[in-house]
Amino acid sequence: MREIARDVFGDDREYPRFAHSVVRDPHLWQGFVELYALMTSPSDRLEKQVCLYEALSRLVSQHTTRCAPAALHDGSSDLMQLAQTHLLENVTHNISLEELAAHVGLSP
Repeated sequence: MREIARDVFGDDREYPRFAHSVVRDPHLWQGFVELYALMTSPSDRLEKQVCLYEALSRLVSQHTTRCAPAALHDGSSDLMQLAQTHLLENVTHNISLEELAAHVGLSP
C-alpha cells in the first residue's frame, strides 16, 4: 500500500490515511468483485498484478489522504515493539493475550 500511495501521490514523505474505517463505494466494490473473479481464474499473472495494482490505486487515490497519523507519545509504540519482539521470539508457543499483556506490563 505504501508503494502504491507513493505512486499515486508522487512522494513518500507521508503515509496515506483512510478517512473512514469503512469505505462505502459501489464502484470500488464492483472493481474488487471483478478483481476477485480475475484472481480466481486461470488468467495471466501479469494481468492479475495489473488489475490488483489498479484496484488498490483507486482505493488509495479516492479514500485516503496524505496525512500521517498523529504520533503517539505515551510510550504505547514502545510497548507494541516489546510485544512484537516477544511474539516473534516465541512464535511456536501459544501465547494468550493475558500473557502478552503481562509481559509488557499492562496487567496487574
